[in-house]
Amino acid sequence: MLLVDSHAHLFYPDFNDDLDEVLARAVAANIGLFVVPGTNIETSRQAIALAERYPSVFASVGIHPLDIGESGEADFHTLEEFSKHPKVVAIGEIGLDYYYDKSPRATQQKVYRKQIEIAVRRNRRPHERLDGRCNCHR
Repeated sequence: MLLVDSHAHLFYPDFNDDLDEVLARAVAANIGLFVVPGTNIETSRQAIALAERYPSVFASVGIHPLDIGESGEADFHTLEEFSKHPKVVAIGEIGLDYYYDKSPRATQQKVYRKQIEIAVRRNRRPHERLDGRCNCHR
């Protein structure tokens, strides 16, 4: 059975020196596909670059709730453009994170809605983080 790692932050510096070997070991363990979720514009760009480099890697682009403070209105346009890439399969890592509570809840909700709207327009699934302590379906 071929497995999919749907949440592989392969852009982390930990993988800079041995990513080829890491992916080879994963393939040997029947993990054949990887989704690299971006958490801001820069890591979304890195996720796309990895997807272009490796046939088994796909990207998800988005702004994580803990990275909202770094984002601006232009970033939503950039995410929409990124979502047109053929190897972008989802919008995310997005969601609501009330556990760490580092961004105002109203701001998190606004950014989440904007990214969901992109996901709907671009027919991409959301790659979400919904904290168990919040009621996300109000």
